[in-house]
Amino acid sequence: MKATFIFSSILTLQLLLIHSQVLAQTADYTLRFDSTWSRDTHPTSFPGGAHYSGLIGATHKSADLLWSPGELASPGIKRMAELGSKFPLTQEIEDAIDQGDAGAVISSPGLGRSPGEVQVSFTVNKDFPLVTVVSMIAPSPDWFVGVNGLSLIDENGDFKETFQVELFAWDAGTDSGVTYTSLNQATEPPEAISSLLDTPFSEGVPLGTFTFILDEIAEQEFKRGDFDVNGETDLSDAILILEHLFLGSQDPNCMKAIDVDDSGELNITDPIRLLSYLFLGKAAPSSPFEECGVDETEDSLTCSSFTEC
Repeated sequence: MKATFIFSSILTLQLLLIHSQVLAQTADYTLRFDSTWSRDTHPTSFPGGAHYSGLIGATHKSADLLWSPGELASPGIKRMAELGSKFPLTQEIEDAIDQGDAGAVISSPGLGRSPGEVQVSFTVNKDFPLVTVVSMIAPSPDWFVGVNGLSLIDENGDFKETFQVELFAWDAGTDSGVTYTSLNQATEPPEAISSLLDTPFSEGVPLGTFTFILDEIAEQEFKRGDFDVNGETDLSDAILILEHLFLGSQDPNCMKAIDVDDSGELNITDPIRLLSYLFLGKAAPSSPFEECGVDETEDSLTCSSFTEC
């Protein structure tokens, strides 16, 4: 009975690891902001000194993390849309990172004049595959462009190739000015974020584009044997591997990390190898072990993220 249970558990685990295509774990993108906003495209009251504030945003895993149409603007979105400031939006993103809801900040200088172009590079992984990026339309009361919760993973689970998104104006709902250079008129109470499709914006005419350019797909670095990703390899890791193998508990983000002997398979030899190293002075886990690195042998095991690396 016990042997049958162990065999069944291992077989189930191996079936879960079979994929028609193994998703690469991280990808480097370049975001290019091309502004076409000009007197030619939007002639109504086009302002002098037209420009955009610095791009600010994040990679994250939950939709509507920083802003959403129909919802009230956060203090960070309000200040970005009214003043072009990245604070406190940057702090809101840092808080989301600390809570495990976001992966990284995306930030770049703005466009000193429009039309124009600016670029920023960032890295995304499949644990935080969504992107939100915004920039103030300046001068304006509280208008901005941006994307919200845009996924960089396609329907097949792969990172998207280069693609483009048209940008239109959004109203943060915090200032009631109706022209680019209106005096401050705080909206009380604040209104929900909404699209701007009438004057001074021509309906259906974009202000520019975000182009997401896939630069490189890279393999996630990790340390072998560190199941709980706390920077240490100890008895608790061996116990967690055993529980995962035979009790079906806690599916790790980095399956490669618990393939202690680098066999390309997860089985009882992995916790035995780790325990033998810890208590009998036997061979250490296979590389990469003491330092972060990539798996130098090909197998079907995945590693979506490893925060210690």
